[in-house]
Formats: sequence, C-alpha cells, structure tokens
Amino acid sequence: MALVEVQAGPFLVTAAITRDSVEELGLAAGVEATATVKATSVMIERGAT
Repeated sequence: MALVEVQAGPFLVTAAITRDSVEELGLAAGVEATATVKATSVMIERGAT
C-alpha cells in the first residue's frame, strides 16, 4: 500500500492505493494527477467552541 497526496487548491486529498497502482500510473512527486472522490456516507461534526 501507498499513501498518495493530491494538492487541490488549499486542500490536501490523501488516498491509500496499492504500490502497483502507483507504478502503473507513473505517479511521483510533482506529477499532475486527477482525484475522483466518491463517498457513500459523509459525516460532519462541529468543532469545539
């Protein structure tokens, strides 16, 4: 497994994918990539005040 980080404006999206996928996609630091996010459940919690 590998953790891949994609900078999306001010946000950092992190995904856990297989090392084989990293190699097949040719991913490395500085390489442009597209992240597609599919969530079946999203929970939002208010921060402490």
